[in-house]
Amino acid sequence: MKKIILLLLIVPVLGFGQDYMDEIALDTCLCIEEDIIERKKPVKENKIPYKFALCVIQSAEPYVDDINKDFNLDIDSENGAQKLIGMLIINLALKCPDNFKELSKNLK
Repeated sequence: MKKIILLLLIVPVLGFGQDYMDEIALDTCLCIEEDIIERKKPVKENKIPYKFALCVIQSAEPYVDDINKDFNLDIDSENGAQKLIGMLIINLALKCPDNFKELSKNLK
């Protein structure tokens, strides 16, 4: 019974704000592909995390107000950007597994 109640409490939270989070994830996937993976001049390994963060921030920029309202995150701050990246990691792995795999391979 406790599991059912817990599930009923968590499911609405997981679906909250999902539409624009999916858009951010898809835009980030495209950015990763264009600016990191398929770039003519390879990105240095130590620059990949910065490029990745920049992709996330650029993709989330149109939704700053929604993110701030729904999740109380200021993505202009380092802490807020890190939390947004943490929230998007699973979504990115689901939306573009090949790009995400290639990105993680480049970080080794």
